Amino acid sequence: MSLPHIDELIRELPSLQLENALAPSETACLPLRLQSNAFLLTALAQSRYLFHTWRVLKEVSPLYKKTPAKSSMSLKSLSPMSRTSTRTDNTFCIGVIGCGRMGSHLVRKLLQDPSLTPDMILVSTRQPDQLQEFESQGVTCRFDNVWLANNCDVIFICCLPSQLAPVLLDLSKSYVSNVNLLVSLLAGVGVSRIRRAVNNRTNVMRVFFDWNQLSTEDREEMSSQISCVSNRMSSYVLCVASCPFKCMDCSWFAELVLACVAYSLYEGVVAGEIWSLVCGVIADDSVDVKDLLPDIRFDKEVVSKYFDNGGDMSTLTSVIENKELRDVLVEKYWQRAREVEPSLLDIARAQTPNKLI
Repeated sequence: MSLPHIDELIRELPSLQLENALAPSETACLPLRLQSNAFLLTALAQSRYLFHTWRVLKEVSPLYKKTPAKSSMSLKSLSPMSRTSTRTDNTFCIGVIGCGRMGSHLVRKLLQDPSLTPDMILVSTRQPDQLQEFESQGVTCRFDNVWLANNCDVIFICCLPSQLAPVLLDLSKSYVSNVNLLVSLLAGVGVSRIRRAVNNRTNVMRVFFDWNQLSTEDREEMSSQISCVSNRMSSYVLCVASCPFKCMDCSWFAELVLACVAYSLYEGVVAGEIWSLVCGVIADDSVDVKDLLPDIRFDKEVVSKYFDNGGDMSTLTSVIENKELRDVLVEKYWQRAREVEPSLLDIARAQTPNKLI
């Protein structure tokens, strides 16, 4: 059993709260703590959404190939290079690089996910001996970024910005490719820097967070005590508040689409089927999403234009202006960011009418 967070222990002790220890001249910095808590919630929700989406993509893509993939063959075993791997099958694995405040919260949330087992979670940190909390539950912890990258499908970068350079150097030595998804949880670090470090060999995304686009209500609720993270993740309003599909800035949506397309091309999905595959993965098979999106035929040349030079994404970024599509995307985001039973989902909707967009 994991130990309680320090904030849980002191929650009912006002004299030990941070704000009571600050000098009057320092209280002006308190809003930064609120923003930090809101960013943490956003990062956790988007991380859950991304690894669930990537997992679905890897599970359904063989259906769109000319030749169905052999279920007994690991995608990573197809590389001619040797790998130092603990995996003997095609088990989906998630890696976390860095296990400070952000990384430890993320690992705890992954352990709570009913679709994951501890052996599917790998951690690389400079002090693995201090992670008995996770190792006792079955999580493998080492200080080896190359090993982690070679054995994981989705890799979350949670180190401090000052530690990013050596991490990127390690990733450049690994065998990451377009079957992988790198997700940066570092504020202020663009995806282009990470993509260049791995020679554009893999898909890179980062957490989308804009404090200024949050409503006053969402700011107050998202910025409550950090010990309530688990409960807040079950809130429909707060989880949807973290959804990047709500805003008109569609760059995050475009990056997700292109990552799915790049994976599909790498895995040999039939070109004419790629758009159908991507629409089903990021939206919903029960809705004819293709009628809401422009019909785009992706090929390697088109994808290279986007990735190599940050090409014009106007075709993709314009689609979020369609409210019907945004509703579909936000709904799917909620389901994946917070895996709940349908009955709880219905209750949440009923309690928060007209809150979707």
